[in-house]
Amino acid sequence: MKEYLKHFLAGCLLMTAVFFLFSAQNCEAAGLEQTGAAKHSVTVRWDLKEDALRYLIYVGTCNADSRLYAKADASVMTMKIRGLAAGSSSYIRADYEYMDKDGRIKTKLAGYTASAKTLPDAVQNVRQTSWYDRAESCSVSWDRMDCADGYEYIVRNRNGRKIAAGKVKGGGTSARINRIAAQEICTIQVRACVTVGGEEICGDWSEPCFLFAQPHIRKLFVSGGGLRVQWRRIKGASGYDVYVFRKGSGGFVKAKSVGESENSVLLLQAGGEKISEENIYYVYVTAKKKTGKQILNGGRYFYKNTKNDDTGYF
Repeated sequence: MKEYLKHFLAGCLLMTAVFFLFSAQNCEAAGLEQTGAAKHSVTVRWDLKEDALRYLIYVGTCNADSRLYAKADASVMTMKIRGLAAGSSSYIRADYEYMDKDGRIKTKLAGYTASAKTLPDAVQNVRQTSWYDRAESCSVSWDRMDCADGYEYIVRNRNGRKIAAGKVKGGGTSARINRIAAQEICTIQVRACVTVGGEEICGDWSEPCFLFAQPHIRKLFVSGGGLRVQWRRIKGASGYDVYVFRKGSGGFVKAKSVGESENSVLLLQAGGEKISEENIYYVYVTAKKKTGKQILNGGRYFYKNTKNDDTGYF
């Protein structure tokens, strides 16, 4: 009995090994993967099948609407698929033809599929959303790009030298720039990236966006019927605008514009009213940048008042 069980178990193990070997040979799935990306094309590769006569490559947004894109010889295992939209994801399927035992050519629905991404266009609407005076840093946002796995940015000073760079993974569309040069107008560019085969491939850089440090008000006081405002100059600025708000008078108004060499003004009136030592005045200064025929203005992020010199934030 024991001898019988020994032979029986040995037979079972042999049959199991044969079964798994047979299954492994017949269920071997040729890999299909993306290996390259451009703005309007993707490159894919697949494993060759021993009995394949040729390969049939289908492209679509899903299996239901996929259409035959091309046929490839049995020795071909890579193909560039062109004419795709930038920043799009395509469904790719590779089937193959083979000859059955009766000599008839048939198609094998191999089920080799992959999702392939093209590179997005240049990132749009890059914009500065804040300026942190004490930290000498700022925040930047941009529009989300379809199919992007992440973003890369680079910051340059006014002379074009790189002063900061970084990456934003996943679907994030903003970054805190912590190493921006203090009191200088810089530029930032952003580009979208996709990951192909574990490697990051990035698209075109966005148009440069100017990053403004808001001028820091050094002195602010009323004396002799005038409001004196003094600030630190911003390197690269073409000029400055000074805004004043008198509590209860209805909001900030532009009181003065000066050139790039100026860093102080004496205001004798604000909003059509004479300056009075009895009033509290709130003031902020913005920098301007001339580029081509455009005059760009920095944002307003904080202000000071003449009562206690406290800084408030918008």
